[in-house]
Amino acid sequence: MIQLSAVIIQLKDKKYFPVFFVAFAANVKEESASSVKFSTEMIVIKPKVKATSWAKDFEPSVKETNSRKKRVPDTCRYPSKSEDSEILCKIYPSKIVCNQTCMFGYTFEEGRTRIMRCRLNEDIWRPKPSFEECQQNVDCSLTLGPGGSMKCYTNFMDHGPVCEVQCKRYEDKPAVPKKSYVCDERGNWSPALPFCVTPGSAMYEDPDAGEVKKSEYKMK
Repeated sequence: MIQLSAVIIQLKDKKYFPVFFVAFAANVKEESASSVKFSTEMIVIKPKVKATSWAKDFEPSVKETNSRKKRVPDTCRYPSKSEDSEILCKIYPSKIVCNQTCMFGYTFEEGRTRIMRCRLNEDIWRPKPSFEECQQNVDCSLTLGPGGSMKCYTNFMDHGPVCEVQCKRYEDKPAVPKKSYVCDERGNWSPALPFCVTPGSAMYEDPDAGEVKKSEYKMK
């Protein structure tokens, strides 16, 4: 680019003469060192949230929500679904890095979170050769007694199971309206449970049948 500028110069005899200056401006294109940028892909696999209903006959009805299926690469394969953990994977051009976090009430030997890495040219996961299931470390099971009914939501990442419990009037005990109860990291329920449910292994004696029945569920 060429730019023409003029400056007026005054001489001693007070005559004015324009003096022209020619300035040259060149556009300089700065080029950084050539580099190739690779975008990473983010994959999230979440456990299914389960809603389970019981009455005193102990016949659970289970409904699963938030089901997700993800595509899996040919090498460094990771789970397409998870029952007890959330798996967050970043896919790079040469490797895959996954954070596996156990849901509430479950853990690995070293804690709730494990980082798994695999190089695509090796096809070997480290530090474990494969994704392991989490182990339960909090007992949030409940015993449902006569006159009781409940619906529980489980498999959460940030809090324990939530159960809606309702008790019908039974013998000298008044009815208890439906209310929500939450299990904490120690296996304690809040607020205090009503008379028709108690924490622990689900065993209850049916006074009509005169026999002991065992429920088929264990809250997770």
